[in-house]
Amino acid sequence: SDAQSKSSTAMLASAAKSSRRQQIYNNSVTVDQVKVFDTARDSIHADRQTALDDLSTSTGGFLIANTNDFRAPFRKLSEDIETYYQLAYAPRITEYDGRFRSIAVKVKRVKRADARVQTRSG
Repeated sequence: SDAQSKSSTAMLASAAKSSRRQQIYNNSVTVDQVKVFDTARDSIHADRQTALDDLSTSTGGFLIANTNDFRAPFRKLSEDIETYYQLAYAPRITEYDGRFRSIAVKVKRVKRADARVQTRSG
């Protein structure tokens, strides 16, 4: 949510401010400065919903959040399950180095006007 994102950003800004203050003034270390890395780490974890949304959409899914009305999301889920086809791609490589390889899926002709193609980027 927007509030989680603002909270996460504020925590990260606080950590950066403490770090800058220590570098500029070279004073004795404050409690905030000791916790600068913990605060930075916590700021990343504070916004879990955005991370889950990014993960779900980048893998072809969607996030159901901040609602008590699950009718529309479950309807979409049901439609996806009932009309699901899967294609797999195996690259012709000789060395499995773990690198990400971008791909694109293009459809030449669709017999149904309401057909949709949902893919990942690699």
